[in-house]
Amino acid sequence: QNYGLASVHYRKALLQFDYTFADTEEEERQVDAVKLPCLLNLAACKCQQEDWDEVLTQCRLALEINPRAVKAYFRQGLAHLARDNFDLAKEALTSAYEIEPN
Repeated sequence: QNYGLASVHYRKALLQFDYTFADTEEEERQVDAVKLPCLLNLAACKCQQEDWDEVLTQCRLALEINPRAVKAYFRQGLAHLARDNFDLAKEALTSAYEIEPN
């Protein structure tokens, strides 16, 4: 599995949003509905590559779009855990659990 190549493709997709301007709230929701999975998938790729700074960045951006994005909290938790930031990991994973206990 080529996570590096997948990361490049997700980053290219995200670049398109720099040139996308929603005129209405509905268009903004549609843009976010496409952008959020790109951010989360890029974070997942970066987890596999152990690029923890990038994981945290993409998760932060995902949470700006959807503060209830469980995958973003989970991946943040993994990144903090990998860096031995146990308090931050616990905070992120607890947030994920509170949103989706199952």
